[in-house]
Amino acid sequence: MTTGIAIPQAGKTAVPAGWIARHPLLTMYLIMFGVEFTNATLYILYARGVISFKTPDSMMFIMSILHPAVAAAVVTVAISGRKGLRELFSRFLIWRVSGWWYLFIFAFYAIDMLAGNSLNAAFGGAKSVLPVAGDPLWAIPIKFGLFLLFGLVTNTEEIAWRGVALPLLKSRYNNALIAALLVAIPEALLHAPDYFVSEMNFRKSVGALMFTIFTVALSVIFAWVFLNTKGSLLIVTLFHASGNAWSNLLTDNSIQPFYYSIAIIVIFAIAVVLIYGPKNLSRPANE
Repeated sequence: MTTGIAIPQAGKTAVPAGWIARHPLLTMYLIMFGVEFTNATLYILYARGVISFKTPDSMMFIMSILHPAVAAAVVTVAISGRKGLRELFSRFLIWRVSGWWYLFIFAFYAIDMLAGNSLNAAFGGAKSVLPVAGDPLWAIPIKFGLFLLFGLVTNTEEIAWRGVALPLLKSRYNNALIAALLVAIPEALLHAPDYFVSEMNFRKSVGALMFTIFTVALSVIFAWVFLNTKGSLLIVTLFHASGNAWSNLLTDNSIQPFYYSIAIIVIFAIAVVLIYGPKNLSRPANE
């Protein structure tokens, strides 16, 4: 599978593009962490009364949405110019994949969350109250579609993680599993400020360790999806948006069901590695 992103070659471009091309991932992470941690720090300081001014919510929202795309674009232009940038974003036009992939990306999280709730109840846990409980069946796909559309429009993380980081790391180490695991490290760390934000009580209750395991397992699954759908950014972004959409419909932020859901995701990720192999995480025809 072609990545659309050339491997950086030192000394081929002018400063500062030359430095960025030689250190593409470091550059991308510096931009992303710089924006995310600055936003979080200002918010936390204001919430705790350390500073008196508050960054407008709209500005913080826009910055949080755009910084992965901006970071990915900066790196891609430094490496392969405008042509590379066009190739990167053209991956959103890759939609002609097997219908089974659409079924998977739209159903996986729903099955996982419902299974987590069921396992929790089966082993004596409190029964979860789902947000969609009592809604007519026809309303569920409409709500899912609206949440999905919002996630598709506002989530640009996949451009950075799967569009840039994964192909570069896979080329460097010639191993898709290693690349996926390395992508998971900054992906998990980027959300570290959430543990200091009062509104993120669910994440703090689950704990950093479990969320890291969750992120690592999902990174393997996302890599598998990306590498088997011709490197489609549309498909992995829809997959990401699907998870967020179903979490608004099928979870009540109970901790124990989420633990079971994580276990299912970990088992599925291990199965992917065993079936498809760690080197490529894909069938030969999809490379």
